[in-house]
Amino acid sequence: ILITDPMKNYIINIIHGTRSSELFSIGASTRASIYIMRGSQAFAAVKGRNYVIPDDIKYIAPFVLCHRLKLSDKEKFKGKSIEDAVSTLLDTISVPIN
Repeated sequence: ILITDPMKNYIINIIHGTRSSELFSIGASTRASIYIMRGSQAFAAVKGRNYVIPDDIKYIAPFVLCHRLKLSDKEKFKGKSIEDAVSTLLDTISVPIN
């Protein structure tokens, strides 16, 4: 399943976002980026496509990231969940246009 360079860069931006965002005290590893990429490719195949689109990545990312990240104390005190924080992060990362 084809994954273009803009899609790979999108995944990298998400991973970097987890590391630099104040939402998390511990960000995602390089391994998480590999799992997002592979999961996106599998999801694209299930959807009948031979290429990955940004929606595939946005769909798969929370499944890969939620158990790998640690929510910051500030976000915990606000009553936020890790799922909320991941969703917020994904909304802030610019989506590439193929």
